[in-house]
Order: sequence, then structure tokens, then C-alpha cells
Amino acid sequence: MRARQHYETDDQAFPAEAYSVRQCPGVAFYVLGWETAPDEDTEWSGMEERTGRVVAVMIGDDFKHSLDPADVTPLAREAYCGVCGQVGCAHDGLDRERYREAQELKEEIAVQERRLKECLVLAHGCRRGYVSANYRAEARQCVVRIRTMREKLKNEFADVEG
Repeated sequence: MRARQHYETDDQAFPAEAYSVRQCPGVAFYVLGWETAPDEDTEWSGMEERTGRVVAVMIGDDFKHSLDPADVTPLAREAYCGVCGQVGCAHDGLDRERYREAQELKEEIAVQERRLKECLVLAHGCRRGYVSANYRAEARQCVVRIRTMREKLKNEFADVEG
């Protein structure tokens, strides 16, 4: 019987929903986190050390695999089936075209939010006058565009996951 595999989650290092693994290129994996193992102090400290490997599970399975992090690559959500985990399979009911449209809208919102921040910083740094007024006006336009796009995302893409 195999011992329970320990891991430490890390959403910063593994932000994607699923990953492809070099050894199994046709199947998507969920990365659970960094593999950990007991050290000489674990018995009294309860702490374990990272091994430098990643613990992942094939979508549709429950067996934990210990992998080299260099072999793990993020996958776009529309690239795999959320039920069987097969890369290229589209039988999970995800409307991939609508999903792509929603993702593009989210990316455009992020672009507008970055531009809004830039305009606010530039307007604040300028002396009163024509240039400052231009940045403030552009910031107001960004706010309107962001609100419009968020409303569209909420109303038209509420059924799209992610």
C-alpha cells in the first residue's frame, strides 16, 4: 500500500486551471501543489519540506503523480475536456467560442483598467492645465468603457464558466 502523498498548495506558482504534462501530452492535469516530505524534525514540528517536485492529478482520475515542474505547462480552459481530461475533446458542454469571447472581454477590461491607472497617475503628476484635463477626461472615458464591458460580461456571459 502506498503512503499518502503530501503537498503544499501554491496558487501563485500554479494559477492555471489545468496543465499539460510532457509525459502525457494528450491529457490535462490539475496541479495540487508542491510535493512535501517529512524531515528529521517533522515528528515534533509537524512541518515538512518541499521536494522540488509537483503533485498533480489527471482530470477524471484520482491518482496523484509526482512530476518535475519543468514538465508542467499551463493549458487554456478551452483546450481540454473538463469531464474526461482529454486535450482536444469538446464533450463537456463548454461553449468554446463564447468562452473565448468572454476571455477576450476580460482581457480588454484589464487593458482599460491599466490605462485608467496610468491616466490617473499622469493627471495627478501634471500641473493644472490642458494636459491634466486631457488625462482626467481620458480617465473618465476609461471608467465608462470599463463599466460598459463589465455590464456586458455580466449580462451576456453569465452562463460561461471561468
